[in-house]
Amino acid sequence: MLEDITSGLSLLLVAVVLLITWMYLNIRRPPGMPPGPTPYPVIGNLSVFMGKTPPHEAFTDMTKKYGPIISFKVGPNWAVVLNNYELTQEALLSKPNDFSGRPSFYLFDWFTDNKKDIAMAQPTPIWKFHRKLAHSAIRSVYDHVQSLVRLI
Repeated sequence: MLEDITSGLSLLLVAVVLLITWMYLNIRRPPGMPPGPTPYPVIGNLSVFMGKTPPHEAFTDMTKKYGPIISFKVGPNWAVVLNNYELTQEALLSKPNDFSGRPSFYLFDWFTDNKKDIAMAQPTPIWKFHRKLAHSAIRSVYDHVQSLVRLI
């Protein structure tokens, strides 16, 4: 009888320790990430956007508190928001390769056969070639349709 109670308590203690460890690892901000609100274990910071405050006002409030670069958690993924025109321009124009990647989502990976399409693939030389090829094919069809419309 006493062995059953101690083994049950041991299992409960191990489960609690594992749960607390998982929660800590889930809400811990990765090294090098900018400051931002502390996330909840499973939903992250989605509660910030569930109120009556519009998202752009929520980001403005976070900018006042944490600065122009904010990190927050959406579900299991971390996101970084640049809330300043100059920083956004620098990120997109001066460092396009650092900011041109796509996030990894299970559903997109499944639909696109692990990002083997034009819309969700990483910007590599092969992707650029495929995009150029698709653009020229669509442009050619568009030109043919325009010439047919002129004849009508």
